[in-house]
Formats: sequence, C-alpha cells, structure tokens
Amino acid sequence: MNSEMQEIEVTIEETKAQILRGERVKRLRENEDFKALILEGYFKEEAARLVLLKADPEMVDEKNDRASKIEKSLIGISEFNAYLNTQVILGNQAELALEAHLREQGLMREEQV
Repeated sequence: MNSEMQEIEVTIEETKAQILRGERVKRLRENEDFKALILEGYFKEEAARLVLLKADPEMVDEKNDRASKIEKSLIGISEFNAYLNTQVILGNQAELALEAHLREQGLMREEQV
C-alpha cells in the first residue's frame, strides 16, 4: 500500500472519529438528564445566578477575590458550551468531507488495479 493510500485511510478514520464526537454531543443534548443538569441547570440557571452575583456590590468587593471566581466560573460555562457546539459543527463538516475522502479512496483503488 502506498503512502497516499495510507494517508487517505488515516484521514477517513480521523473524519469518522470527528463525526462520532459530533453525534455523541447530539445524543447528549437529547438525553433528559443532560438537558436538566447541563443545558438548563448549568448553562442557564447557574450562569444567571453568577451574573446576578456579579452585579451584587457585596460579592464583588475589591478586598476579596469573589469577583474573579465568578468571572472564571462564567468563562468556564461559556468555554464548555463552546466546546460542545464546536464538536457538532466539526462533526457536520466531517460528514460532508467523508464523502469526498471515500471518493478519493475509490479512485486510488481503481488506479492501483
């Protein structure tokens, strides 16, 4: 097997892995426990609670580091949500790319015959 064929096979496997990650996130988002704990409880309720705390003058007193902890918590929520969204987007893109990779692999196999 030549290096181009090996390269396309590795690319196909990596693409399938990305598709699987995207599908896993989609399945998680449909799971009732995940919806309640993460999508509603963490991304919405906890984020709203932290925003309200950040607006409270007693919680953001410059003499303590509560404001910094609140901001870090909000950033963590945002980053986790962005990660999940990115996995879905990359999975969708990988689905489109897989077709092209499989066609390329087929053409390479025909050339080898």
